[in-house]
Amino acid sequence: MSGAIPSLSPKEVTSALERMGFTCHRQKGSHKIYVKDDHQVTVPFHPKDLKKGTLHQIYQRHRRICRRIPEKPVKCGSLLVQSE
Repeated sequence: MSGAIPSLSPKEVTSALERMGFTCHRQKGSHKIYVKDDHQVTVPFHPKDLKKGTLHQIYQRHRRICRRIPEKPVKCGSLLVQSE
């Protein structure tokens, strides 16, 4: 990932996760839990854009998952997410 982390809505993040093969496993309160195989990513689903630190943590979690699961690059808002 290069440059600054963009502002993204929870809907943009969850859409990108779904395009990468994650499915919404369950929701607890305002947090949606997405799973793919035995990997899990939690996304807070609030009306406002996600904070940059939260997006960074989701991205870091995705990077750890993608080291084991090859993926095509996926566009999420203005952010291009791809495996390394």
